[in-house]
Amino acid sequence: MKAKILLISMVLTTVIASAQVSANLDTNNIRAAINSNGDLFTGPANNYPAFEAPKGSFMHTIYTSSMWVSGLDVGGQLHISCQTYRQAGNDFWPGPLDTLNGSCSPVVFNSPTWNRVWKINKTTIDSFRQYLFNVPPPSIANWPGNGDPAYNQAKKLAPFFDVNGDDIYTPANGDYPLILGDQAVYFIYNDNGGIHTETRGLTMNLEIHGMAYAYNCNADSALNNTIFVDYRIINHGTTNFNNVYIGMFTDFDIGNASDDFVGSDVKRKMYFGYNGSPIDGNGGFGYGSNLPAQAVVFLKGVKADGGDGIDNNQNCIIDEPNETIDFSKFKKHFNAGGVQGNPFDSLAYYYNLRARWQNDSVLRYGGNGYNTGLPCSYQYPGSSDHQYEFGIGGTCLNPGPPQASWDEFTAGQFPSDVRGVGSMGPFSMAPGGIYTFHMAYVFGRDYTGGGPQASINVMNERVDSIRSYFTNGMTPCGASLLLSNKEEKMETTSINVFPNPANTSITISLPSLEKNAGFEMYDITGKLCLKSQLVKEQNQIDISKLEEGLYLLKINNGITNYSKKVIKL
Repeated sequence: MKAKILLISMVLTTVIASAQVSANLDTNNIRAAINSNGDLFTGPANNYPAFEAPKGSFMHTIYTSSMWVSGLDVGGQLHISCQTYRQAGNDFWPGPLDTLNGSCSPVVFNSPTWNRVWKINKTTIDSFRQYLFNVPPPSIANWPGNGDPAYNQAKKLAPFFDVNGDDIYTPANGDYPLILGDQAVYFIYNDNGGIHTETRGLTMNLEIHGMAYAYNCNADSALNNTIFVDYRIINHGTTNFNNVYIGMFTDFDIGNASDDFVGSDVKRKMYFGYNGSPIDGNGGFGYGSNLPAQAVVFLKGVKADGGDGIDNNQNCIIDEPNETIDFSKFKKHFNAGGVQGNPFDSLAYYYNLRARWQNDSVLRYGGNGYNTGLPCSYQYPGSSDHQYEFGIGGTCLNPGPPQASWDEFTAGQFPSDVRGVGSMGPFSMAPGGIYTFHMAYVFGRDYTGGGPQASINVMNERVDSIRSYFTNGMTPCGASLLLSNKEEKMETTSINVFPNPANTSITISLPSLEKNAGFEMYDITGKLCLKSQLVKEQNQIDISKLEEGLYLLKINNGITNYSKKVIKL
């Protein structure tokens, strides 16, 4: 009852705070800028690099990175939304869409309410949950939990813990943001605030939510040098799209921007930038002889179309439940014009997402990837694809013919200002559909003067650690008790909890029993109250010793996490 009294005593106060159109993730060894229009790791005006590694060094590995998306309508017409440097124009605008017509008014995307990002620290949330504030602090009070009904925005936007289950974000009642990591920046943007002047393509009516986050974990060099970004894309239009590709564009500037190479790693599901010479730059903001390497890692991709007969995640299982498309293409392009240069119209952007050149010719294995060997999906994969040769059409049952190792060094390329696009696809996107994927930007640096390969080795070791943490859902510095946006709402048709409210016991009903099924029950402060394995399909749980109030029940059926609020009478 104490928690209820404290919550009621909190006074609802309007917090006036200046909105930030850009904020830095800076809790670990990286300082990375996140912008309201979806641009990552670049200054708010997109005119300077802002992925500083190490933090405080004034040295950077990325100039900018952004999400690209495209698809075909039922008539075969291309719709596409991409962004590079905003020199040519805009394909993305800040803020959520009108859910009735799939558009975003200038009143919305120019307003301080939505032309902003939301930065918050886990320590602030923890203090709030311990009732250490008289009123909710600005980072909690201003969290975009709900849309504005005056603009027909979605009722629920950013994830939050809903104390009374009314779907209305009310910090004065104890509601608080749900984030990942020790620090997070949330951003909401869309592709229908106007005419596309970057690609000059047709809109897709998409609302995009991003959560960039990091861990303050000095004891672990991998976590201390990684920025995570999770995406959630909602199709607020009425069009069914096919042949959809979602990609991440990255302009690598590894210190000195003019002496870089790129590569891909099929097994690790990533692409990366590194120095093409043993010394980076000529003093100033170059890394010198202690070279870095920067990875863009696809931790978990979008859900594949069911029954497509393809091993989309390359795990040698075809059409398993909830199969994802993790990393299907990578292609480099130069900072120049022509067939191998920067994209210049909607078709050129679409070709890049599909690992094709600007004239629609296929990427080919070997040399510079243009008019050389076999058609392929990954440029400069080194030896990472040798087990099955997925990139040239091999499968686990029928590996492709062995190929020579292929990277920029062996191809005799010259270091330059490089950028590339890694993508996932093809798949289908339905009206009202929600599509999620998870990225990591992992920085590695060799301090022995061992050259470019030594920096790649450090980066690879950290990538392997990050993937292990992500797969197992734990970090060396402890796991957060907060819900993540990876957890799904309870599907009552498949898992049932009854009675609710309850006094002495509840029953957790599973449709089938899987290995490692279990549950955890937390009170309103986040304290773990009950925990046990679920050993049968009907599991009676004694809650008689719990105090009256609201609890969060987290269930893992052995495959997926679910959550449900339970009231103890």
